Amino acid sequence: MPRTTQLVQNIIGSKQPVKKNKAAKATPLALKVKLMKMKMKAGGDKNIPQSERVYFEVTLPRKYGTSKPYYFSKMWTVGRGIDSVAGIEKLANDNNRADSNWLRLFDASELAVLPVNATFQDLLADMSLHEGQKLILEYVPHTCTALPDEYKQE
Repeated sequence: MPRTTQLVQNIIGSKQPVKKNKAAKATPLALKVKLMKMKMKAGGDKNIPQSERVYFEVTLPRKYGTSKPYYFSKMWTVGRGIDSVAGIEKLANDNNRADSNWLRLFDASELAVLPVNATFQDLLADMSLHEGQKLILEYVPHTCTALPDEYKQE
């Protein structure tokens, strides 16, 4: 009997523990569920037809410290999307003044500025963005092209 116990212990010891996939949030189904939840809570211009809407989670400037889902028309430029969020949230938008910091949208994963004259449809088509992605809205000097690493989100 002790020999059998020893063999069982050896077999159990030689087995590698099964590692659960911790990246479950990255599965296609999880992303679809996240997008569905985002669509229920998102704010935006009510006049945009459902078929034209694209959804993103936008982190407001640091002094406001919140993240909210918004939808935009895929035909809109990024600049118009910035104006829309600024209007909804009543943020100061001095993008027409060269002597002040401008509101800009950044890709949260790359921390790169999104071009204000590009349409959301074009950015989605060339895979620069994907629906449901996190974006960061921040006041920066008009010459800024990327946010510092301290803005990286988990």
